[in-house]
Amino acid sequence: MPSCLIESPQKPIQGQSLYHTCLSVLDRLALVNGFQQFLDSPVQKTQLLNTDPVTKLWNLCQLGTPLYTLFNALDPKEPLTLEYNHNLNQANNAKAIVYHFLVSCRKELDFAEEDLFGITDIFLDDTNGFVKVVNTITKILQILQDRGVISAKSPNRNSDPNAPKDTRDKIVLELLETERKYVQDMELLQASTKEHKIYIPYNILTKFFYVFIQSYMRELQIQKILSPDTVHYLFANLNALVDFQRRFLIQLEDIAEKPAQDQQLGLLFVQTEDAFIVYEPYCSNYYAAQDLVKEKAAELQKLDHVLSPTHQLLSMLIKPIQRICKYPLLMSSLLKSTNPSWQSYPQLIQGSEAIRRVAEKVNETQRKQENLQLVQDLKKRMDDWKGPPIDSHGALLLQEKLMVTVNDLDREHLILLFEKAILICKELKEGSKNRLTKTNTIMKKKRRASIQAKGTISVNRITHILNKSTASGGKYYSSSNSNSVQQFTLKFRNEEQLKQWEAVIDKTRMNIQSTSSSTPLLPTPSQSTSDKTSFIDSLDDDDDDESTKKFIRPIASSSSRLSELANIPLSLLLSSTSTSTSTSTSSASSGSSYFPPSLLSPVTLTGSQDTLKVKLTYNEGVYCIVTPHQIKFSDLMERVEKKIKIVANLKPNAVLRLKYRDEDGDHITISSDDDVQMAFESRGQNTVNLFVTL
Repeated sequence: MPSCLIESPQKPIQGQSLYHTCLSVLDRLALVNGFQQFLDSPVQKTQLLNTDPVTKLWNLCQLGTPLYTLFNALDPKEPLTLEYNHNLNQANNAKAIVYHFLVSCRKELDFAEEDLFGITDIFLDDTNGFVKVVNTITKILQILQDRGVISAKSPNRNSDPNAPKDTRDKIVLELLETERKYVQDMELLQASTKEHKIYIPYNILTKFFYVFIQSYMRELQIQKILSPDTVHYLFANLNALVDFQRRFLIQLEDIAEKPAQDQQLGLLFVQTEDAFIVYEPYCSNYYAAQDLVKEKAAELQKLDHVLSPTHQLLSMLIKPIQRICKYPLLMSSLLKSTNPSWQSYPQLIQGSEAIRRVAEKVNETQRKQENLQLVQDLKKRMDDWKGPPIDSHGALLLQEKLMVTVNDLDREHLILLFEKAILICKELKEGSKNRLTKTNTIMKKKRRASIQAKGTISVNRITHILNKSTASGGKYYSSSNSNSVQQFTLKFRNEEQLKQWEAVIDKTRMNIQSTSSSTPLLPTPSQSTSDKTSFIDSLDDDDDDESTKKFIRPIASSSSRLSELANIPLSLLLSSTSTSTSTSTSSASSGSSYFPPSLLSPVTLTGSQDTLKVKLTYNEGVYCIVTPHQIKFSDLMERVEKKIKIVANLKPNAVLRLKYRDEDGDHITISSDDDVQMAFESRGQNTVNLFVTL
């Protein structure tokens, strides 16, 4: 793994969180002469979860006078004397005391700027600044220890007195340790000087995401590699996210110190649910940040010794997204391993539900932002778009590359589900190059293939959704005249994906039915009577396979029928054009819909878990089918014959032979179940290439 050279102002406290660092500082301050009086009396009222050592130390520092006591313990030449200005209020007097403390540290102790903090770092409610305060106090305590003024020995408060006893303890420990990996040793990489350099392996840095990424962010600014605005666009509200994460860890550490039955972890998540909103702007900005990293890759190469911009930096930026998705899993495991009779159990249920809502909200925000970018990308890549503006279809809800089956022909298309329509597209090849996929490198993004719209289906024209993976048998049509209806089938990778699409489509249909009128979508001027191919036929037509074009079925040339169809959006034609006009008349008279019922096709959703895409080469044409991994030879041949005989217009009694190419380049005949498995084992990724002959 690569190592990273980062400059640090001081030696960090290894393995300690801010919570335990402050705990150690308080223990050592108790040894300073005259300091015990501040520790014995509360400095201000605190809430239940604010009795942690970080809050206690912070409150002491905001008084100002404890800092005088600490400084005078060094026996300086010019001790600090407490003088109140009666013209100032208590808060401003405290700030004046802190100011004189900082001046004396600079003068008497010769502290550099990076060893000190600013006055606002004490009084602002921001842990990013308070970490600097803790560093300064720790440095003074170290001087007292080196001079023998206080004892060098301090209690090891960071070690767990009891090892995990059961599964629940292990889960709590995992939650705590993984949380520490984000925020512990915040001082490690926060400043940059030329005096101290630390070599840190990259695999260690990934454990301290917030520490490292904040340092990286500052290095970009210090070296002026990127403008301040660009840095902001790249890291969004990272500082606010770090501040929240520190506070969350502080409370988590405090809870973990208590006995298992008294650990109110559920309450912590309930109380911080609203504060977790800080994740939303960061996560919604992630894809924009990702694009910015790619755009500024050349400039970011100046810090390539720290992080590779196109790999390591991107993997670091995604960590908060991964973390927010991890919380519900940890809470679910914790809930299962907790005794239901404990008083804290109901709170744990509430906490689990709270963080689940947080994760869902963040995911939804991120998904919406991603979809906005996808739509903008779609507009740029759309080839010869003649339909209505894409924005008129509403917000993009889902998008995926899926296998679409029409008339027993399988084609891979890009399916985009909008609020008002389903857009079916395909990526076009660029010359002889293969179409670009999600696996392409980021540097190829600017050369992504153009997209061609193959059809549009208005959501309010979908009458039924049939889940074929759970259907008991038979097909479900929207018309009693099943011969007049054509279906298209969407095939998904797994049941989870299928259910997601089914639920969203159904919800979208219900929303439209409850809020929209029955006024139909009118065709655009570009949609004229010169269109000679139905929507179904356009899906059958694969631009990549020239040999299939001769099998396209044209619309019937009846002048009266063609005139009627010209007033209907071509993209909605899901049935054959030979349907009798009487059906159209009855529908129009009802006034409920502009389109005849026979034109409203059900969308069939099919799960394709453990399936393979099989490319069949026949007479220089390539045709696709989808099969299970474990398919018998007889079943495979049945599918092959059904596909090839339809597209090639072969006689029913034509005998087809199937072959595959082995690693030596030889064509091997497939004639048994074992041969099928041998052919499938020769596949590339999830695609098998087979050859069909007569």
